[in-house]
Amino acid sequence: IGNLHNSGDLGSVDVRTALEWWEKAANQNHAPAQYNSGQAYLGAPKVKRDRARAYFWFVLSADSYLDMYLVNRGPEILLNHAADAIVARDQVWEDMGWWAKTKAFGKLQAWWANP
Repeated sequence: IGNLHNSGDLGSVDVRTALEWWEKAANQNHAPAQYNSGQAYLGAPKVKRDRARAYFWFVLSADSYLDMYLVNRGPEILLNHAADAIVARDQVWEDMGWWAKTKAFGKLQAWWANP
C-alpha cells in the first residue's frame, strides 16, 4: 500500500502516507519496506530528514534480506538487495554526527531487546 501512495496510483503522490504504511510493514520485518523507510528518511519530499532513523531501517533491511537469502538459499536478487542496504547504511553512517549515531544505536538496542 505504501508503494501505491508513493507512486500516485491512489490519486496524488503522498510520501508521508507511504512512509506510514512502509513503517507498519517494516515493523513486521518486511525488508523492502524497511529499505523504503530508510530512503524516505534520507530526504523524501514532506518527510523530515532523520539520518538516525534512516540508518536504523537500513541496518534492519540488510539483516532481513540476508536472513531471507540464507533461509531460502537464494535467489541472488535477495543478496543484491542486502548489498544495496549495506551500502546505503554505510553512506548514512559516514554523514551522521555523534548525536545521530547515539540515537541510531539506542533505537537498534530497543528493537533487538523486543523484536
